[in-house]
This record gives sequence, C-alpha cells and structure tokens, in this order.
Amino acid sequence: ANPDAVWLASVAKTVLLLQQVAKQYFRVSDEIVAAVLYPELGADPTVHLSRVKEALKTLSEAGNRYLTLDTELGYRFLTETETRFEKIVAEQDVTDAERFEVMKTAATVALKKKFAKIDFQGKYGKRKFEVKITLADSLAGTPSSLFSGGHLELNLLTPSAIEVDPHWFDECLVNSTDAPDRMVWAIKDLGNLVETADRIVRVRKALLDPRVRTSDEREQEQIETQRGRVEVLEKDEEPNCLPSIILQGMGQGTLIWNGERPDMHGIPTAEQQFDDFAQKAIKAVFTEFGPGSALVVDDDLREVLTWKTTRPACVQKLELMDVGGKVLLDRPVVKTVADRLRQPDHSANERRTGEALATEFDAKPFGWDNHVVRAALAALLRAGAVVAKVGTTEIRTSSDPKAIEVFAGWNQFKRAVFEFVGELTPDQRQAVSQALNALFDRAGEDTFEKIDRSLGEVLLSYIPKVAELVGVGEVGH
Repeated sequence: ANPDAVWLASVAKTVLLLQQVAKQYFRVSDEIVAAVLYPELGADPTVHLSRVKEALKTLSEAGNRYLTLDTELGYRFLTETETRFEKIVAEQDVTDAERFEVMKTAATVALKKKFAKIDFQGKYGKRKFEVKITLADSLAGTPSSLFSGGHLELNLLTPSAIEVDPHWFDECLVNSTDAPDRMVWAIKDLGNLVETADRIVRVRKALLDPRVRTSDEREQEQIETQRGRVEVLEKDEEPNCLPSIILQGMGQGTLIWNGERPDMHGIPTAEQQFDDFAQKAIKAVFTEFGPGSALVVDDDLREVLTWKTTRPACVQKLELMDVGGKVLLDRPVVKTVADRLRQPDHSANERRTGEALATEFDAKPFGWDNHVVRAALAALLRAGAVVAKVGTTEIRTSSDPKAIEVFAGWNQFKRAVFEFVGELTPDQRQAVSQALNALFDRAGEDTFEKIDRSLGEVLLSYIPKVAELVGVGEVGH
C-alpha cells in the first residue's frame, strides 16, 4: 500500500548486500547506501541523500523495524531472533515513572561535564561554582535532584511537565526576577526524546519476558546484545543516544533567567547558552566575590602562618599583610571575617566553627572558597585577634606547632572554634614595645608575633627565679 514500496525495496536490498562486506571494510552509512543507489550523473546529491535517509528511517521505525542501526556495522537487517524479540518489545507498556527514571539517568550523564560546575574568573583568580540541578516531570510536586551544588540552581523540565499548563511560561518568567541564582529550562522533544526513553524501558522489560529464554547459544548472545545496546542508548554521549538527545532538546527548548528568555534558535549549543547565563547569574548573585577570588591551596596556608621575608602571592592578592608582616585589619577579606566573629549572633560556638564560617562565606554574596576563609583567620591569628580552640586546646599564636595542623588541613579546621579577642591598636603596640625595651632590654618588638615571642622568652627566663622565690617564701612562711 505504500506508494514508495519499490524505492523502499531498493534501499533494503542495498543494505542487505552492503552488510555482507561491512564487517571487513566499512560501516553501512546513509552516504554509502546513497552512493550505491546514485541514479545518474548530474542528479542532485543533496536531494538524493535526503530521500535515502527518509527511506532508512521508515525501515527502522517501530512497527516496521526491519533495520537496526548498529554502532559498529551501521545499518543492517535484524536476524530472526531479533525480529521475534522486537515483537515482544513492542508489546511492553511504559509508565510515566519508568520513563522519568530513564531520563534522570541520561540527564545526569548529559549535564555532568559542563553544567554541574562553572569556572568563573574573579579579580585575582578563578574558582568553580557548583550548580544544583533538578529534573521535574510535573510542575507540581518535588523535583528530583541530579546534582547538589550550592551556588546556582538549574531546574530542568521534561516535555510532559509543561504540556498540561499552557501558561507555565508567563508565571515562571515573572517569578524569575526574585531568584537571579535560579534558571528554569524546559526541554523540547525534537521527535525522538520520549521514543528513545520508551525504547529503553521496553527492551529492559522484554529481557525479563519468559519468551526470550532459549537454549541456543547464538540466539542467547543476540538477545543479550540488546541489554548492552540499551545501556549505550541510556548513558552514551554519542549522537542518537539519550544524553545527546536531551542536550539537543535543551538547545531548542525554553530557558528563563531573571526576566530574560533568550532566543534558542541559532549557533550556540545548550552548553554555550548555559555557560553564558551562568556567568551572568554569578555576577548578579556573588557581588562580593572579587576581593576573595585569589586561588589558595593547603600549602599556601602554611606560608600565611610562617613567612618572614618573601610575602606569598595569596597574602598579597588577598591583602592580608603588608611586606613587613603587619596584618591589614582594614582590608576587605580580613575585615569582613573579623566583623563576622564580632557579631552577637556569632557568640555561640556552632556559628564560629571553621565549617560554619566556610559555609557562610561560600554562600552569596561572597562565594569565597574555604581556603580564603582559612587564610583570613590565619592572618587574624598572627595579629593576635583570634584564638583557635580544638577541644580543650587553645591556639593563640601562629608559632604554636598545632596552628599548621588546624589551618593546613580541612578536617582539623572544620572542627576548630574561632573566638575574636580583639587586636592590638597601634598605640597599644607602641606602649608594649616601649615597655619591653625599658624593662627587659628587648628592642624592635613592634608586631603581635614579635611581642608574643619576646614575652614568652621573658617569662621562661623568670620562671626558675619565681619558683626559687616561692620556695624561700614557703620556708620563711
């Protein structure tokens, strides 16, 4: 009954002949089938190739499925075993929940590399901002979480999520201005999204059907091949696999951010569009990121605590100390961290742990990496402005051997509690420096660290004398 029956038969014969040698020489592709069937010199190759592709699609469609597109061989005819299997596949039902589970897995694969983390360049360096990504099959109810980042949010909507509400877009656009850290993205079905997800579900169900059991090893191998194919279909990033189909659907879908709806028809891919709007979102949300944008690693924390002659790069970029080692208590990063510790609502220990402070400054409007917070607290320790408490141990100076353990490793730092004890003013430093010089002949002690070290040495030298005096006092009552 098909008016193109003769043409379809010609395409089918060509595939059958080509697949005999495909294993040895090439894949049976659209172009090779078209080359064999090229009608005459001068014929339009574009029109001809388009007609071949349409015929191959018809022969491969569910309901017909005479052909399959093999990842290694290209187009080929199904075997008798595969044909029987396809009939069982076609009988399987697919629920919305089953389809959604498959889409979740594929979306996780599709978005992991370029959507879950975004590189953002600040004033002094670059850091990765993490994205919380959810997928919803309905506008009502709780969406499923794909990635649990805490900086930005991307809410993906499947085609079925928006088809029940024609006005979803208007409401979402209005609400978007209240949440510049959130993007909403509806995926468009370009014709094979739902079909591919359903295929995966049906094949998996068919593999459990008693009718596919066979004692023939060759038949069993052909059936088991189907299991591997649906795994590829669900998780592979090649064209025609579900992760790629989802990205293509996003590229033609609807993106909403902060009252904007970009034109999704053109050259930019879904990845490029997302990166563009994620950069905008970071700028809009993390307005205080600049001063704390320097890249700091664990080894830098040791230098913040111990350097004497050469000022480390991170100390210079974060403006923690001047070239002489004096802590710059009026500069943005140090001052902001110190001000937090001064606030009444930070009086409880749980608000002053390293982990609590790192979480607080990782959030908007700062977006500072935990290493930056650790560097600021290390500088405040050098200034004598904070005390670090780990259990019953108190660390009051950067020269304390336990200081490096607390600041250079996350596990110790997150449990430590930091207490703001105030810093020496310039007048106080001058008074102490003069007193040390006059009383103990200690000259040039003009920073907290030098003052602390000098006082420690004085105390150690007097302890034996005091102990002797105590003994004399006890004898003489």
